[in-house]
Order: sequence, then C-alpha cells, then structure tokens
Amino acid sequence: MKNRKSDVLSYNNEAFSEIHNTTSLIDAVLTCCQDKEFRGIYYDIPRKSAIKLSEERNGYMSLLTMASDRLNNLKQLNINIENELTLHQNTDNCC
Repeated sequence: MKNRKSDVLSYNNEAFSEIHNTTSLIDAVLTCCQDKEFRGIYYDIPRKSAIKLSEERNGYMSLLTMASDRLNNLKQLNINIENELTLHQNTDNCC
C-alpha cells in the first residue's frame, strides 16, 4: 500500500509540474497580448481594422484568463490531493 501511495504522489507531482508549466505558457501569451493592446500596437493598419483587432485581442485575453483560472483551480486540487495522500501516508506510518 505504501508503494502505491508513493507512486500516486509521484504522478501527482508530475501532473502539478505540467499544470504549472502550461499555466506559465498561457500567462506569457496573455501578458504579450495585454502589452500590445495597452500600448496600442496595431501594425499601422487602418482604424476600422485596428478596432476589430482590439476586439479580437480582448476576446483572446478573456479566454486566456479563463484558461489560466481553470489551471490554477487544477493546481489547487492537485495540492489538496497531495496533502490528503501525505496525511494518509503519515498516518499509516504512525500506526
């Protein structure tokens, strides 16, 4: 039983790492989009196109924010799983 909990903790750590790395990538893309939007970088396109580009960027930023929030929720669930497994593993060792 102890080995299975150890294996699960190991998989949990790997999952946490993947979630963390994915969150970092999404946050980097979001920051890049926000920077371009806030600085008004529209690549010398006509005003009408710039407005459409701005709306499109804002849509992407909203989606990226939601994805980042979901990943952060997964990270917290992952931490909760690790805490529960560690608690049970320590309880098993004490008894």
